[in-house]
Amino acid sequence: MENIVKKAFREAKKDAEDKQVEKIKKVIQATLEKLESKKKQMAILSKEIKVLKKDIDDFREGRLDKVEERQKKDKEAAEISVVKVIKVVEEVREDWKDNYWYCPYRFEWTTGSENLACNTVNLVTGVNAITSDYTVDASSGITVCNSTVANATSGTYKLSDGTIKYID
Repeated sequence: MENIVKKAFREAKKDAEDKQVEKIKKVIQATLEKLESKKKQMAILSKEIKVLKKDIDDFREGRLDKVEERQKKDKEAAEISVVKVIKVVEEVREDWKDNYWYCPYRFEWTTGSENLACNTVNLVTGVNAITSDYTVDASSGITVCNSTVANATSGTYKLSDGTIKYID
């Protein structure tokens, strides 16, 4: 009789341990699934950060042609960027054809980016000593040239969360 009790106790103990192991395995599996999900999110965020940093670098250098080319080649980059950059072919003057610096480009807000910007943007361009004041709201775009963007990019920016950023 004592053997039967000991055997029953061992089996009950083994069943309890098996249930614990099964629960632990479920916890580990859920942890691994969450980890993989976060890695995928991180990969997406890393790509978005990379595209946005390239946009800022190209704006700083006045290379709207690079931004436009990247957006044409990579649809995801076009969706990530805050503005869509479009070369304004109709407005290209004869003396601008060989010099990207003065070629006009159009900035158009991408879907969802309107809320990231102020309601109005005032830009002053210095093309051929002509000063133009562009006031736009988030529902429209602006036409600028590379030199204007390069000159206007540097400065101090206060973000919506209060963070201060400086771009040189």
